[in-house]
Amino acid sequence: MPTVSIQANIAQIQSQFPAGREICLVAVSKYTTPQQMIEAYHCGIRDFGENKIQDVIRKKSELPAEIEPKIRWHFLGHLQKNKAVKAIELGFYCIHSVDSLALAQKLSTLALAHGIKQRVLLQVNLTREPQKSGFLEADLAHVFPQLIMLEGLQINGLMTIGPNPPTPEASPAVFCKLKSLRDNLSHESGIALPDLSMGMSQDFHHALKCGATIIRVGNRLFNP
Repeated sequence: MPTVSIQANIAQIQSQFPAGREICLVAVSKYTTPQQMIEAYHCGIRDFGENKIQDVIRKKSELPAEIEPKIRWHFLGHLQKNKAVKAIELGFYCIHSVDSLALAQKLSTLALAHGIKQRVLLQVNLTREPQKSGFLEADLAHVFPQLIMLEGLQINGLMTIGPNPPTPEASPAVFCKLKSLRDNLSHESGIALPDLSMGMSQDFHHALKCGATIIRVGNRLFNP
């Protein structure tokens, strides 16, 4: 049975979801054990996010056969082009971290070869921190017409990582800027971009207020 702490953490997180909006809670499981993932699963969590390809391979093999096929795996970390083949083969529900035209083109080619259309989000580096991956805002606007022509990709929206450390002033500014960028790209292209993946353990409450549809939570879910 699930531990009280994981049950309570999920309930506390979900209590902050805006009424009338469907929010996807991705449980970031990179520091968790398979047992903790099983507990979260029994609390209703189906979406799990990992940052490394090798960790997904390992956890897929460690989880019970009656559970693993029901999980929707999300790839959250920086994806090197030489790992793109494995990413497609693993069948991720969504790759959140497409951060260049070259990576998008490779994923599209591989997806078409596998007879699938890969769901992705475009990562945007709105804080311009050098340690973060992602398109700069002006660069994304320039290449977006090329991105939406890639037949092997289903571009569902945008992703960003908030400022570190988060603050009541800076975090909402970044998250609301992502929503504005998404709205502009969607309006100019006529392409629906329903998803905004933004907000983690320390700042998801700010992201929800700015229109997040997907939040990525690890510590706040698994560690009381």
